[in-house]
Amino acid sequence: MKKVLFINHTRNVTGAETVMLQIIDTVFLGGNEKKVFVVEPIGKQESLFKRRLCDMGITHCFSLPYKCWGGSLFRSIIVIFFNLYSMLTLIYHVKKERIDIIYSNTSINCIGIMAAILTRKLHIWHFHESVGWTKYPDILYWIFLKYKKNTVIFISENQKMQWQTQLPKSFEKSKIIYNPTKKINITDVYFHNDIVFGYLGSIDKQKNIILLLNAFYELTRTHNNVKLIIGGSGTDEDGLKKLIKDYSLESHVTMLGYVSEVSSFYNSIDVFVLPSLLESWGLVSLEAMIARKAVIMTKNSGLHEILENREECIFFDPTNKQELLDAMKILMDEKYRTALAMRGYEKVRQCNFNIEFKKSVDALFA
Repeated sequence: MKKVLFINHTRNVTGAETVMLQIIDTVFLGGNEKKVFVVEPIGKQESLFKRRLCDMGITHCFSLPYKCWGGSLFRSIIVIFFNLYSMLTLIYHVKKERIDIIYSNTSINCIGIMAAILTRKLHIWHFHESVGWTKYPDILYWIFLKYKKNTVIFISENQKMQWQTQLPKSFEKSKIIYNPTKKINITDVYFHNDIVFGYLGSIDKQKNIILLLNAFYELTRTHNNVKLIIGGSGTDEDGLKKLIKDYSLESHVTMLGYVSEVSSFYNSIDVFVLPSLLESWGLVSLEAMIARKAVIMTKNSGLHEILENREECIFFDPTNKQELLDAMKILMDEKYRTALAMRGYEKVRQCNFNIEFKKSVDALFA
């Protein structure tokens, strides 16, 4: 029986964690001869990630005190020393359980590659972030990516090209696996007369929610029948709430906080907006399309590889508020909005992301 150790970088459940959970659920709990162990960082708040694992029946999950690198080379070196105890514990666990493969979730998660090098185990490093998402310690990547038993997983051609430009000749062993999508329970029942725009994801500077709110404010000056629903949590929540109050948008904007049931969110909106400055893929946009919603999204996304602008979604420059505002105004037209949503839905359906994802991951862990 092949044994795999999964290493997560957070206790929350966002895009990258959802993908890892789907790997475990669709592959390792699907009758394959593999045993799963999962590690997450210690934290004060309740672990939403561990709760999801328990719901799936995963019992081999434990927490260790480790951090992810980033910010600067100095901070990253400090993190490596901070992680020494956890790395030694991982090495002990790898040898005791006779782990075959170590899987590290996200590019800022460094403890797994270090443990793999020291135990000479196969390592899979799943990169979800775009270059520029944070300040990467290039020299450490140069060192760790030389490990011959490491395979990097990219989630789009666009993302791979960015990393290869930043670190040329560092990705001899790499694969591109498009992320799978969640099952969305769709309802055709609407309880609102307004046009409802929505965003779902983390609330931080990289996600560019302030630009969305500014464009929405401009839209309310000419259209009173619009609403905005924001789902998610993050470091910019307080600033966003203050801006909503400053703009007197309390009756137009709803902030939901963390959303555990995404189907109800998608069913409550008419248009999904993803304004990120950088988006290596854009999984939430695909989920919105599965829910048959029109989508406006950043042009800085890997979804350029499969979607056609103005036919299946609307791409815009995430530094240009007017472009976003114009797109929102265009989708006030019900006929065009419905047609765009249906064409986007058909494209995503034809791509069979979940089937292709399972095939790719089966081959990866064979």
